[in-house]
Amino acid sequence: MARKAIKARRLIDNNDVFADIVNLALALTLGAGNFTRVRPEDLEDAKIWSDYEGPDGIREQYRDLAKFWKTAGVIICLLGIENQAGIDRNIAPRIFGYEGGDYRWQLTGKGRKLYPVITIVLYFGTKRRWRKNKTLFERLDVPAMLRPLMNDCRVNVIEMAWLTEEEAALCVSDIRVVIDYLRQVRIDKDYVPSADVLKHVHETMDLLSELSGDRRFVEVASEFKKGEPVTMVDVLGRVEARGEKRGIAMGRERGIAIGEKRGEKRGEKRGEKRGEMNMLFSLVGDGVISIGTAAAKAGMTEEAFMEQMLQSHKA
Repeated sequence: MARKAIKARRLIDNNDVFADIVNLALALTLGAGNFTRVRPEDLEDAKIWSDYEGPDGIREQYRDLAKFWKTAGVIICLLGIENQAGIDRNIAPRIFGYEGGDYRWQLTGKGRKLYPVITIVLYFGTKRRWRKNKTLFERLDVPAMLRPLMNDCRVNVIEMAWLTEEEAALCVSDIRVVIDYLRQVRIDKDYVPSADVLKHVHETMDLLSELSGDRRFVEVASEFKKGEPVTMVDVLGRVEARGEKRGIAMGRERGIAIGEKRGEKRGEKRGEKRGEMNMLFSLVGDGVISIGTAAAKAGMTEEAFMEQMLQSHKA
């Protein structure tokens, strides 16, 4: 998770993306249009660390991201965002600790007006829903007779891959592209790129590369000029073009070797074709293109393509 958290943090640390996520959380809770939107210019970086007394002395704990929401210089609240690739059954006591540390720090300022602390958890998983351990009571299995005496901690989890299309459309920043990718991969195991223009191209591609395991996303990001309007359609087009060129080159090299060994001139063409097919198999397996698209490029039916792909995997 460490790498995914770092990649996510680089994108979400941009105020327009951070504000977009907070506004999404407010909309999911209160309903669209029933709240005052957070503006990027109203956000200010806050410290992400606090300390506590542990069994071996003072220990520090770190949030992923934290920002003040201010209006006319007055703090409305402290907003924290945590990134999770997997389900953390201890998320509630963790958040309780973060928020407790933030309130304790506020008490060190004499005469300071206290402000609320809110934490949002972004869940990037696509395999399992986060149904349990969203509260301290759930994690501790608190007996009913003790609950009236305890303070619970409820965690605000946004399951991005399970947002509806309408809910995802509430986002206006680059996080919308990430949500769209996670939704499609979960539902269709395929991805059809959107025509939304990206603002933070490198940070978005860096995160998508980490989530998909495909380095080509971040590799092509450097090919676009600064200020050039870029969409996921453009990105996937270059990713696919890279794959085809690499497949042809690999096929040519393998074809020449086969031709030399067997003394056959047709070896190069056969090698090229095999290289192209192997690359198409790889693109389908990585979820970059659909079976239909790959079959069309190979000039065969989807059934024939699938049969060859299965035979290739067996080999």
